[in-house]
Amino acid sequence: GPLPHAIAVAPDGSRNAAVVAATNLLDDTGAAGAIIAALKREPRLRDRLLKALDAESDVVVHGAIRLLALTGDPTLAPRLLSAAACRTVVEPAMDATLGFGRDATKFLLREIDRVGIEARVLYLEALECLADPSAIPDLIELARGAEDRTSEAAMRALGAFGDGAVVPPLLERAREGDTESARQAMFALTALALRHPDAVSAAVGAAAKGGLDAPLLHPVDLVLLGAVGRDEDIAIVDKAARHSDADIRAGALEAAASFGSRFPHDTLVFALADERAAVRAAAARALAEHRRPETVSALIAAAGDRNPQVVGCALRALGTAGDESAFPVLRAALAGDDAPNAIAALQSLFVLRPDDLEDAVSLGLAHIDPEVVREAIDVTLRLPAEVTLALLVPALAHASWNVRRAAAESLTNRSMCVPKYVLAERLREETEPLVRDELERLARVEDNS
Repeated sequence: GPLPHAIAVAPDGSRNAAVVAATNLLDDTGAAGAIIAALKREPRLRDRLLKALDAESDVVVHGAIRLLALTGDPTLAPRLLSAAACRTVVEPAMDATLGFGRDATKFLLREIDRVGIEARVLYLEALECLADPSAIPDLIELARGAEDRTSEAAMRALGAFGDGAVVPPLLERAREGDTESARQAMFALTALALRHPDAVSAAVGAAAKGGLDAPLLHPVDLVLLGAVGRDEDIAIVDKAARHSDADIRAGALEAAASFGSRFPHDTLVFALADERAAVRAAAARALAEHRRPETVSALIAAAGDRNPQVVGCALRALGTAGDESAFPVLRAALAGDDAPNAIAALQSLFVLRPDDLEDAVSLGLAHIDPEVVREAIDVTLRLPAEVTLALLVPALAHASWNVRRAAAESLTNRSMCVPKYVLAERLREETEPLVRDELERLARVEDNS
């Protein structure tokens, strides 16, 4: 037809218009067969479409990608993804590449070192989706590279479909310390632990040979054992919780939380007295899974720790493991000046639902920190409608606009009718647009009722 011919022979401007028109025709009539036939018949058509990938207009590039995808030629995958880098046409380029199937893998790997970072990351995302095992050796090398974005994208792909052979190189990266690449390696290893637990356990076990004071042992090794979650690894983690290195003790106690109530209770209680706050905090988090009276007593004691992080972890753990004996401690934390811990106390009270929850919510609504007040507004979901209404109407006049908006939104979502004179007064005085929007929504609840 005339459109393929125009693409093949017309000047660049007319060619670009023909590309867009042909794409629209494809959408409107499903003329894929005719366009495929034209691609085979017109030798210059493919080359001209490839040149259109360099057009300034994303609309033209999008059309060229769509039309070239009809060829089913996997050799085009690198060119399409490179054209899409830093543009708004990534999705059609990715769809086309995945449509080519795993035949595109070798062509992407062939070009991956020759393109810029943006295109390289797109190549790696495509390889992750294609999940071709033949790409694993190349991905391991890329994961070891110095360029962070490339390395992290390669590790994501290895975590998504790698086999047991990728555990050692990823473990090497995860042990590098507090870096984004180390965290990405840890995410990948956690995913691998679900599919290849034996390989992960074997790699960590090799590091621990020679005793738990072996220099190769690293905190992430223990966290990974927790991710695997096998009973036979609990003894290793339990011993590591008494390691001479505080970082390893903290890693062991992070892993302990993954084992839940299977992990020795006494080890966790003992760790609450550790000299390092991170260890005590991890022990408090792990105790949340141990629902017994002595656990509650230990967590109540930890709620009096000198470190606010430990206190917060203990307060949250009481929400899971606690009982009525924890209520006074939670109320005291709610009345304190430390906002994060007051929020932790509210969240635990929300779970435990004491008989006097209304009093606790009132205390939270009167807190000096607006974030605590907003949390208290959320906790009103546990209260009867008439109690909630009485508590939240005053919050519509709070000094913080975020609180006023949260109160209005909560009342609206529960279809509560606020007296018209109250809404009229609030709308008259309110100056924040977002709060006014919520008040107007709340007024419509009254009108609809």
